[in-house]
Amino acid sequence: MLEKLKQGWRAFEHDPPGERFRQRFKRSQQSDRSVVYKLVFVASGVFIMAVGVFLLAVPGPGVLVVLIGAGLVAQVSSSAARALDWCELRVRKLAAWSLKKWRRASLMMKIVLVLLVAVFVLAASLAAYELLLAK
Repeated sequence: MLEKLKQGWRAFEHDPPGERFRQRFKRSQQSDRSVVYKLVFVASGVFIMAVGVFLLAVPGPGVLVVLIGAGLVAQVSSSAARALDWCELRVRKLAAWSLKKWRRASLMMKIVLVLLVAVFVLAASLAAYELLLAK
């Protein structure tokens, strides 16, 4: 089982960006899986995404958990696979642009940006904490 997961990851990794999730969807459709198996996969993906959405409000890896759940759903949904491929291309483009700007920024600008992000994260965490206490 572990070797099968490794092979699946290697295939996913070697697919070109913007086509990874659609290729994974096609490979998943070629396997002889039952409808019940696919429904369980979708249900578990939706459940994991819901947990990830909850984790967005508290400190933790919420975005990562949402992406894992979306990846599970994308294995059985062509629309989800296309959406994730579209998002991957946009995130890669944004990351490249951000890294380029970061490298050109002065030391003072980097310090200011880090402080602003820290204040934003702290404020969001406190707001989420207050919302959780209010219930």
